Amino acid sequence: MPPKKAAAGGAKKGAAGKKGAKGAKDSASPADDLNKEREDLLLRIKTAEDDTQHFQLECGKLEETLRQYRARFAAADTDKGDILAFRQTEIERKETRIRDVLKQSLSATQQLEDSKLLVRQLEDQQRELLEKYEGTSEQLQVAQAELTFQCSEVARLVARAGDAERLTLELRGLQADHRLVTAAVKRLTIANAGRTRLRIVHGDAWMVAVSHRQLEGETPILRNGSAFACCGASKLLCLTGGLDGYDATDMNTLPLAVGDTMQWEVTSGPRAASQLFLAASVCVNRTSILCFGGKRGNELSNEVQIFSTISERWQTPEMLDDVAPCPRYGACLFSVHSQVYMFGGCGAEGMLNDTWMYDLARNQWSPITPTTSVLPAGRMGASLCMDEQEGRLWVVGGNSGGGSLSDLYYLDLTSCIWSPVRALGTQIQPRQHHCAVMMQHFVVISGGVQIGPDGSACLVNDVQAFDPEPRLWACINAGTPAEDIKLDSNPHAALHACTSDTIYSLTPSRGTELLEQLQTVHLTTPDAIQALREAHKDDRVIVRALTISPTPLECTCNSISVTWTPPTKNSDRIAGYKAMLSTLSGVVREVYRGPEPQCKAEGLRPHVEYVFCVKAFYEDGSFLWSEPVAFTTKS
Repeated sequence: MPPKKAAAGGAKKGAAGKKGAKGAKDSASPADDLNKEREDLLLRIKTAEDDTQHFQLECGKLEETLRQYRARFAAADTDKGDILAFRQTEIERKETRIRDVLKQSLSATQQLEDSKLLVRQLEDQQRELLEKYEGTSEQLQVAQAELTFQCSEVARLVARAGDAERLTLELRGLQADHRLVTAAVKRLTIANAGRTRLRIVHGDAWMVAVSHRQLEGETPILRNGSAFACCGASKLLCLTGGLDGYDATDMNTLPLAVGDTMQWEVTSGPRAASQLFLAASVCVNRTSILCFGGKRGNELSNEVQIFSTISERWQTPEMLDDVAPCPRYGACLFSVHSQVYMFGGCGAEGMLNDTWMYDLARNQWSPITPTTSVLPAGRMGASLCMDEQEGRLWVVGGNSGGGSLSDLYYLDLTSCIWSPVRALGTQIQPRQHHCAVMMQHFVVISGGVQIGPDGSACLVNDVQAFDPEPRLWACINAGTPAEDIKLDSNPHAALHACTSDTIYSLTPSRGTELLEQLQTVHLTTPDAIQALREAHKDDRVIVRALTISPTPLECTCNSISVTWTPPTKNSDRIAGYKAMLSTLSGVVREVYRGPEPQCKAEGLRPHVEYVFCVKAFYEDGSFLWSEPVAFTTKS
């Protein structure tokens, strides 16, 4: 709008100029007047152009506003249409609902009328019944009294049922306690069945200590032809293989350390390559079990498999050459230093009587060829032991195919000559699948099964010692009487293994197939007894076992302090001790671990018997358990 003002101003100026021009006509020329007019026109044109641009901008804004209003009106029209359509749909739905409600109302009205009619009919029937049975009110009262009595009886029975349920729960608890007590009594009864005797054999004194234990844990089932051996350094009984209707490739181990819980365990390492029937087994290198041969279905084996009790792993050594015994089962083994001797067995062509030596260091088999024709008969299930001083390999018993044997042979390893030994005096029962060990110069055998030519079988559970010099057998321990076994039952119902001075016999409990009965026969030879006598003569106090003092250092109503004495031998190699505490109910916990030979157990209950057992750890990883000792807290 300023151009208009300028134009107005210009007009005013032009008017003034005109007036001036009129006043001074003579002072301005016509050309000047024309120029002024032209300038005025140009100014007006410029002002008009500016006004036009301004009007165009205003028109654009108005058109944009008009478009926005049109869009709003269009959207509003669309929303109104949608709202109207939705409301129309709602109206139609409500009309439909009203029609349905009206129908239901009519139906309900009809049902109400029917119900009223039915009520009237029932009332009529009730009046008829009341008129008909008006004289029976007294009977109804009697029936009501009887019903009340029956309800009270039912309530009483329900209360008694609750009492019975409570008593049942209490009975179950008592039965569980009874089972625990029965198991504890059974364990104690079995443990108390042990005895220690002094036996005089050919003028020499033997100490025979027999003990029995009830085994627990992952108890294996009795199976035919298992490999059973004792690993002395690891103090383990090892059981593997055999046939029992399922995969028997697990290695079952039983710790033998004194005071241990005597629980079967299944090793966590890989299993054996396959289950084998009547594979021979022996402890090698003091910490491993070597298994040889065996039968797998109709296939015979001559493999060597070694199980390490430290790593709990099986390995199959790679042989140095192809020289090896023929496949067989039922052979017998004996290990000395790094050599394993093998004799006999049953091969594809029958009973065998060959002898081989396996070198553990070189993984090589070497045959031992006899230099004479006098040989033991081929047999399986024999036992083998060695007199290292004389260099003689002894073979006792077995089965040559016609029944069990009781003969003896020895092989002189220097001359490779077999010599039969005819026993004098009382003969032993023929047997097979027994164990044998050399103690001093005695050949000691134990257990086995006697099978007659007709197939009849009976268990043998004695311990016999053969003195080669007078050639006499002597019974060290008679054991339990042999029991007849049915022909269709298992003739291998007992397993036997031995160390240098101990014989282990594993049997199932009566009426079951669980291998949970262990008999231990510890033999002290005349030489060992004489050594003890000499030690006492020299006034030397030699402690041969980890021993807990029978008198506690301190005993209160809630604590017990005990001390123990380590064995004299290798006591400087003991790295530490672990003390375990248990109750008669079977609760076991560790109360001490450290280097000191004493401990104090606290937090105990008054007037309760607690059993202590101590485990000594040696620097080489071996260990030794003490005998358990019981103490009772004060009241």
